[in-house]
Amino acid sequence: MTAGATLSIGDLAERAGVSPGLLRMWETRFGFPEPVRLPSGHRRYQAADVAAVREVLARQQSGLRLDRAVAAVRALRESHEPSIFAAVREADPRLPRQRLRKSTLVGLSHAIEDELCARGHCGFAFAAFQRGEFFERSRRRWQDIARRSRFSLAIADFTDLGTPPAPAEGGPVLVPLDLGEPLREEWAVVCDSPGFAAVLSAWEPPGQQPQADADREFEAVWTLDPGPVRTAARVCLDIAEAAGVSGIARVRADLLAAPTATPSSAQAVTDFCDRVIGALDRRVRG
Repeated sequence: MTAGATLSIGDLAERAGVSPGLLRMWETRFGFPEPVRLPSGHRRYQAADVAAVREVLARQQSGLRLDRAVAAVRALRESHEPSIFAAVREADPRLPRQRLRKSTLVGLSHAIEDELCARGHCGFAFAAFQRGEFFERSRRRWQDIARRSRFSLAIADFTDLGTPPAPAEGGPVLVPLDLGEPLREEWAVVCDSPGFAAVLSAWEPPGQQPQADADREFEAVWTLDPGPVRTAARVCLDIAEAAGVSGIARVRADLLAAPTATPSSAQAVTDFCDRVIGALDRRVRG
């Protein structure tokens, strides 16, 4: 029997808050969750299946069809290389992809961060910076963001700094990436709060070494939809757990629930777009 596969279907159903009949229906229709079969024929499940079932339910509650919710969770579990960008695209394949320069991404990132500070108190704030030097340029901003958030993470490959930076008191938890991890090529800002939800995610195509830093191009997606935002937040937490960050069980439990933010109203979208325009304009004039 696979190590850790000790839960009966009743145990799994009780812990996940569903009925055994629902799990049997999912197994029949989708082959999910996949049990280990004992010689007696009884099913046994792993503890990780509890989170997987809850994740499917949360994605359903955010508006995703059941078959797509199961497919998305299965893909994340089978993937050996977590990707915030891929998770956001999987959560909403309709999101348009845009080719943006780094200078534009910085302006859009600052607009999201500023809106979080204005409207997103008591939420979660996560970011992927690629390299340690890029985090250092934003360290002061993210210390302020961390103080206004329930929990915050900064993900980067910090080896370019020589020695890992010491986390500042009240600042974000620093999540180190190993050299060669594909996530080092990703950029992300994730703000998940009751008052404001947004995610910007991008990846850097290869072969741009001759470009000036501000002119490097990324393929980007962004949305104010709470469903994909929550998906991105969970992936960030998965990355932190894989890196050995401890003490985040309560955060994990909060992120397994349905998103707390409501879809943005037309006025809220207009206000945010005004902030984006202002941030980009300041960068052009600067």
